[in-house]
Amino acid sequence: MGNSNQEENNENLSTITPEELVNKLIEDAANLRASDIHIDPFESEFKVRFRVDGVLNEISKYPMESFEMVARRFKVLGEIDISDNRKPQDGRGQFASTTTGKMLEFRISSIPTIFGEAIVIRFIDQSKVIFESFEAMGMDPADAEMLKFMITRPSGMILIAGPAGSGKTATLYTALNQIRSPHKNIITLEDPVEFHLEYIRHCQIRPAVGFTFAEGMKAVLRQDPDVIFIGEIRDHETAEIAVRAALSGRFVFSDISTSDTIGTITRFIELGIPRSFLASSLLLATSKRLLRKNCAHCSEPYTPSEKFLAEAGITSAKEVNFRKGKGCDLCENKGYLERTAIFEFLVVTKEIANLITEGATVQELLDVARQQGMKTLRESAVNLAKKGEITLEDAVYLT
Repeated sequence: MGNSNQEENNENLSTITPEELVNKLIEDAANLRASDIHIDPFESEFKVRFRVDGVLNEISKYPMESFEMVARRFKVLGEIDISDNRKPQDGRGQFASTTTGKMLEFRISSIPTIFGEAIVIRFIDQSKVIFESFEAMGMDPADAEMLKFMITRPSGMILIAGPAGSGKTATLYTALNQIRSPHKNIITLEDPVEFHLEYIRHCQIRPAVGFTFAEGMKAVLRQDPDVIFIGEIRDHETAEIAVRAALSGRFVFSDISTSDTIGTITRFIELGIPRSFLASSLLLATSKRLLRKNCAHCSEPYTPSEKFLAEAGITSAKEVNFRKGKGCDLCENKGYLERTAIFEFLVVTKEIANLITEGATVQELLDVARQQGMKTLRESAVNLAKKGEITLEDAVYLT
């Protein structure tokens, strides 16, 4: 499905109902492997964009006369109050695909703009997010073995960093999937709860009624937990309770909005956590990114520019298998098809813990971590580029 002109869309809307249009958009998005649908209202038209392999592409546009009914239909599917268009709302829904027979699950978010409510639908595919193993996510076998060992420790804290859409949830749920058992009391605090696993008690945060992450942590600690999963650490109180829980014999998983592993340490210190507490509780910080893969069907050898070779620390492109997709029917002429994961792991050894306590700088921590074998996100991405799996430009720009 490509960009459509206005006349074509006017004709389409004259022959199908808003319900049929919404159904078609969901079906098309699922068939194109989109992770999100964006419905954006403007003065005279509303645009539809799909996010595929991390990139937004405009798919079509329609006259604003039909927007209210289309937006209302999406809100009905997501069980959102259709009578209120003055405040942001969130919902969750399902859609039975007529082409694949699959039940598509999604989250929906609406936010008022000057021209109407902007709608974003994010698909939730448990089969893709909850992996049976870390290796299935593309993790290096040695890193996977290290992580398997870390998540079986009796207490401590593991943090995962990365921007929205980087696969943090996939990694955390894969870890939970590895350790869930009738012999462990595992409780999650999430906003929203996206997936459901047997032997795990999932709790939905509801700030409107005072059930925040901080209040949830206080309640969870009275539930005799072995493992606690916190959807996100955002403030001092939640960070402090998480650290104290890890120090008192619980195992804590959480994600945090920082760009890399060293940044998680800086963020906790900024939130007012004593360095000695953090050094004693943190076992591992990891960061993750998802990068576009070259289309295996149309990728061909190429030579990156000197600028990107220099940025990547490569002196010569000779004997390196750099590849780039030229575009074909299989990849919608984009040159990319699907994504692959890269990881950065900071294991908090005794030396790293001492540096944290002593107030070492970010560069000092990074230097020691690399001496101990840590590969940065950039290094992992460049290695993939050298193998021809991604372009060197993406390795440099996206890490």
